[in-house]
Amino acid sequence: MTDQTTNETDTHVDDRTTSRRGLFGRGAGAAAAAAVGGIALSSRASAANGESLVIGAGNTGTATTELTGGSTIHVQDGTSAGNASLYGVSSTDTRIGVRGDSSGVSGRGVSGLSTGNGGAGVYGESNGAPAGTGVIGVSDSASGVVGRSTNGVGVVGEGTEWDLYADQSGRIGMAATAVGTTTPGIAGTLARNTDGSLWYCYAPDRWQRLAGPASGGGFHPITPVRVFDSRVPTFPDSGVFLPSSQRDISVANGRNGTSGAITTPNAVPPGATAVTFNATAVQTTEPSYLSVVPGGVGTTDTSTVNWVGPGETVANASLSRLGGDRQLRLIAGPYGSFHAVIDITGYYV
Repeated sequence: MTDQTTNETDTHVDDRTTSRRGLFGRGAGAAAAAAVGGIALSSRASAANGESLVIGAGNTGTATTELTGGSTIHVQDGTSAGNASLYGVSSTDTRIGVRGDSSGVSGRGVSGLSTGNGGAGVYGESNGAPAGTGVIGVSDSASGVVGRSTNGVGVVGEGTEWDLYADQSGRIGMAATAVGTTTPGIAGTLARNTDGSLWYCYAPDRWQRLAGPASGGGFHPITPVRVFDSRVPTFPDSGVFLPSSQRDISVANGRNGTSGAITTPNAVPPGATAVTFNATAVQTTEPSYLSVVPGGVGTTDTSTVNWVGPGETVANASLSRLGGDRQLRLIAGPYGSFHAVIDITGYYV
């Protein structure tokens, strides 16, 4: 009896133990399954608004994430699309891939630094339509794009239409620098001198002045116009030239040869530095000459037109720098009297 009870008790104990072991085994399996499920959930494909950003997964949140108080995102040797540590993509017309704003006095919206040989601090590339732009800089009061290099080129532009394009005023400014005919320089360089002249470096350390206050600039031929005829009373400053007399005339406007009325306003425009012209002496009385020089010049030892007797009509083509407000000075020789006619054939700006 006693043995039977003992055996039954042992059997119940064994059953309970077996049951607990089975339960434990089933719980462990469930826990393992839950753990596996947790691992799968932690690799979810995306994070929505308010959820954690998952590294290595696509995140589809649409709300703006802001970092304040000096917070920084630092990516070292990133391997994202485009081999970029930080990569921004825009697929619509009004979106911006990467944007940086700065409202401080000396702050920078976007700053790039490259210390490698041949690297670029900031690089912009456009592979879109013909109107695509690699880098656009916009500023209301300072500089839209600033490029600085301590050992190379500050800004490089590469394009199939233009390497560099001024899209607003159409102007490109240059700071003044010291430039002369043998100033050190790299071939292909443009520079502005301290007096406002534009220079081009056509060979290493060899410069040529293109335009400025001390040069004629580009020549503009025009349909010839009459600007002065001393025989016609309605022309400004008309009247016979007496020996050693002189007067300044304006070459700005083309005029009717008979009435003196203006027919071509600003035939020689403001800013012109020199003109090409025909000077004619008529109704001469004695051998003498006429000198045409820049307006304001007091004396000269040169002559533009010469004649050897009375009653002659003689002409000559010449070129002169302008003085004052588009003026030439006509100086008569020391003998006899005559009338003068001036026709303009072109100008330099």
